Amino acid sequence: MGKVFFRSIVLETEEVYEPREDSFLFAHFLENLDLKGKKILEIGCGSGLLSILCSKGKAEVTAVDINEKAVECTLQNAEKNGCKIKAFQSDLFSFVQGKFDIILFNSPYLPVDEEKEWSAGEGSELILKFIENCKIHLFPNGRVLLLISSLTGLEKVLQAFRQEGFKTKSVAEESLFFEKILLLEASQ
Repeated sequence: MGKVFFRSIVLETEEVYEPREDSFLFAHFLENLDLKGKKILEIGCGSGLLSILCSKGKAEVTAVDINEKAVECTLQNAEKNGCKIKAFQSDLFSFVQGKFDIILFNSPYLPVDEEKEWSAGEGSELILKFIENCKIHLFPNGRVLLLISSLTGLEKVLQAFRQEGFKTKSVAEESLFFEKILLLEASQ
């Protein structure tokens, strides 16, 4: 059982994606947002770091993951960190209802990975499917925060957002050994 620390947040990460550089880049960006009273949806919640951070920022948080163990882990970590989060199992938006101010997705962004759950798939199908479906779950003036890698195919992702009527910009990035990770903000 692994433990991860981020500021005052302590996470147990057994059998789920353990927060790394990508999660921390995302978390640092979220720390600078006024989240009070916002309705936030996190797709692919993993250990719950981003959802917990948003809850501590006084947001109303819904977290989903395709992995049942991730949902359990998020709920346990939220409780241990004194946060209330609604979390349930869902394949992207399949069981999500309602609209949100902000949708977060630290997506599996590697084009092909032997461990399928960390892969965006050939041609980044998972990310493209997310982009096609996120608009119906956003309030007017809502926004999407999506973390991807330079290996994902940035132009394809930007084009998919444009086709859905979004304007995008990079709001944070970090160069790693063999890639650059980028946090994109998409708004209508």
